[in-house]
Amino acid sequence: MKKAEIKKIYEKFSVPQNIILHMQKVAEVCAVLADRIKEKKIKIRKNIIIKSALIHDVFKTDGKCHAQKMADYLRKINEKEMANLVEKHDFSQIDNLKTLEEKILYYADKRVYENKIVSLQTRIDESRKKYPNISKEVLETEDKMKNLERNLSTKISVQF
Repeated sequence: MKKAEIKKIYEKFSVPQNIILHMQKVAEVCAVLADRIKEKKIKIRKNIIIKSALIHDVFKTDGKCHAQKMADYLRKINEKEMANLVEKHDFSQIDNLKTLEEKILYYADKRVYENKIVSLQTRIDESRKKYPNISKEVLETEDKMKNLERNLSTKISVQF
């Protein structure tokens, strides 16, 4: 998928500018993390991560199933690899992250609040303000996110 095709998707689905800015910032974080991984001579598919980041929240305004909806659309247009990455960025998918690409997109998305890079803890705190009724599952997922960050930081610097 080329940048022009990504722009057409934005137009086709009337993606709000604030969502586009968020996706662009997530793509920036993905690029930096992928470059740091490449510096360690670890194989990673940087381009697919960036392209997936640029469209991961196209349906964000549609609610909770936005990741699945975009993944379904990508499969329909025969972008299966991107579909898998987009599907796995959803908050509840942390236990299903297998590849380094999936982990990078998931983590990068959690490090961007609106269109700013923030610490993982800041992002968690902002989510708690938005959704104050925290379930046990959410608390467990937050812990898993912190573990993911620790695991990634054993390979590369996750500081921005």
